[in-house]
Amino acid sequence: MLTIEIPGRGNYDLRHLVLDVNGTIARDGEVIAGVPSRLTELARQVEVHLITADTRGRQATIDAQLGLQAVRISPQNERRQKAAFVERLGADHVCAIGNGANDAD
Repeated sequence: MLTIEIPGRGNYDLRHLVLDVNGTIARDGEVIAGVPSRLTELARQVEVHLITADTRGRQATIDAQLGLQAVRISPQNERRQKAAFVERLGADHVCAIGNGANDAD
């Protein structure tokens, strides 16, 4: 678990990190330099989850590079599927990061 204190907001006890793939940790289906080592470091404190519709068709390669197994969602209604995944984990203990409108929920 990773505890983060935000002045004026309190402590956040994080157990999960949920990451969108393309545009967040990968560009055009290729893992961005520096991401693997940073995820390894983060994985010591939180459970790391990748979530993707695999629009580039390269997720199996990315999974192998990172030693993770991404959750694959269908390309329809991605926003809702991503939010439902975070809710199943327990949203109060999740940090979710994405770069698109379908990550907002």
